[in-house]
Amino acid sequence: MSRNRLFQFLAFWLGLLNAVPAMAQNRFEFGPYGGGSFFSQAFFRTSTPNPDTSVGYSFVNGGVLGVRARENLAEHFGLEQSFTFLGNNNAQFPGALLGTRLRQFYFNGNLIGYDNESRVRPYFSGGVGVSMFRPTDDAKQQAAPLRAPIDSSNEFHYNVGGGLKFNLTEHFGLDFSLRDFIHKTPTFDWPSVTERDWIHNLQVQGGLLFMFGSFAPPIVHTFNAGNAIQAGNTTLCPGETTTLRIPASDSIPTAKLTYRWTVKGQEVGTGPEYTFTAPGTPGAYETAVRVFYDTAGMTKRELKAVKKNPGVPVERTLNITVNEYKAPTVRANVDRTTVQRGERVRLTADSVGSACSGALSYRWTTDKGRLTGDANQPSAELDTSGLSFSETTQERQCQPIMVTVEVTDQKGGRATDRKEIQVCYQAPPPPPPAPKAIQLSDINFGHNSARVNNCAKRILANELYSQMTDSRYRDYDVLLIGHYEGSERAAIRGRGRSAPASSLDRERVLNAAAFLSGRGDTCKDIELSRVKVAWVGTQQNSEFKSTFCDASTKEKRVDTVSSADEKAKLRRVEIWLVPRGAALPQGISAAQEIPQDEIIKKGCPK
Repeated sequence: MSRNRLFQFLAFWLGLLNAVPAMAQNRFEFGPYGGGSFFSQAFFRTSTPNPDTSVGYSFVNGGVLGVRARENLAEHFGLEQSFTFLGNNNAQFPGALLGTRLRQFYFNGNLIGYDNESRVRPYFSGGVGVSMFRPTDDAKQQAAPLRAPIDSSNEFHYNVGGGLKFNLTEHFGLDFSLRDFIHKTPTFDWPSVTERDWIHNLQVQGGLLFMFGSFAPPIVHTFNAGNAIQAGNTTLCPGETTTLRIPASDSIPTAKLTYRWTVKGQEVGTGPEYTFTAPGTPGAYETAVRVFYDTAGMTKRELKAVKKNPGVPVERTLNITVNEYKAPTVRANVDRTTVQRGERVRLTADSVGSACSGALSYRWTTDKGRLTGDANQPSAELDTSGLSFSETTQERQCQPIMVTVEVTDQKGGRATDRKEIQVCYQAPPPPPPAPKAIQLSDINFGHNSARVNNCAKRILANELYSQMTDSRYRDYDVLLIGHYEGSERAAIRGRGRSAPASSLDRERVLNAAAFLSGRGDTCKDIELSRVKVAWVGTQQNSEFKSTFCDASTKEKRVDTVSSADEKAKLRRVEIWLVPRGAALPQGISAAQEIPQDEIIKKGCPK
């Protein structure tokens, strides 16, 4: 091999050597080795000094010492680079023993058996390289009998072999191999070589391995399942459900977990969870599950891990209790069965459900009356104030009310109960008739006179005042209605007899009011706020109630009133006690407030 080709080969190998470890992410191995080297017979032909001169020689068996690097790119494939840097394989030529040194450099591929977890792994190795034969300086001087100069010889070789790797620890091991290097017979740069044989160099090697990086961790198979079946609820009612599950895991991802759920021995499911639906028959239901794994789809390494630790199927049981369901019952209660209208009745419900009923809801209804409070409670109140009865019938009246309570549970079961309540009423007696206006005695006046004479004062003071102030008539107004007779003309101070007669009725009313309210020695003390007045002229609609004193009182001539005078009764002031709000006497559409300033000005009439 030429020197240039040798350098190119070395440069290629060194570049690949630097790149490969970066790729070998699994594991990198490095270590020294030693051993023995054994060559077959060497032979070549040359035209010097004579044509077809045959040269045969043999290498003396010797030792080798070297260093090797290996990159495991995959579980069963790797690359290696080896350099034998010391070897003593002397060459025995006819008539001369020449000292030579062997240097080898080669690049191989490895096919590795078993898996990364194996302690001992066989391998096959093959590749190419260069064997560099170096005569010693003494050997070059001793080559005179060969009649040709000798020098270094580089030979391209193929090599094949196999070996065993022993992994003693995670980072240390041993490597033993047997390798055969095949190349042309080295000529030691003998001139005019025309033909060369192939020779074999068998090497027995043993060395140390220092391992860096790491393979994929060994597969360890473990199968685990929970100690108990997990359930949301173990006590159910008919129709309710609960989800059962059991935690389980396998360290190998491709292991498919299998489940077999049974209820009372009957298979009911094969999934990781099972939903149990409570049947209608109460009792205890034994639920069981068998959990294991299926090896279908596992790799050889995984199957090997399973074989080392297969585990056992796990069986777990759980008892689920199904309670009995019964529809609810209810009884309605009332605190009274007979009440008066307007009274309230307290309603309560005694209800009983089963363990499966859940919360009970209530609904109160009535055909009459009104229920108060929350209708969805076990108690309520019945308001009877809205019932209608006849107000004209005086006898005791009663009518029934039907109250119903309905209880519903969460399963849809219902129960009802009813109670009848008698509500009675007696209409109050009719109210007394509204008070009416009371007509008292009239007071009469002299012809064309508006003065309250002595007879009228006596009637007002002695007969009527006590009635006006009686407590029974405290809320009555005193109504004074003035009249005059058609032939009269008023004699009003300052106006003489030219005053119109139409003012007599008014003056007579005001004078009578002044006497009743003027206080003093002779007048009375009726409150002016109680006095109402009206004057109607000659109109006469009310009954005449005249009282004539005749000779029993002493009067001025102009104020004298005689019972013999037929027209005397027309010259009057009517006196009424009128309840506030009651109807006024006939012919009086409205009564006036008294003009208090005029009355005060009059004082107590003489």
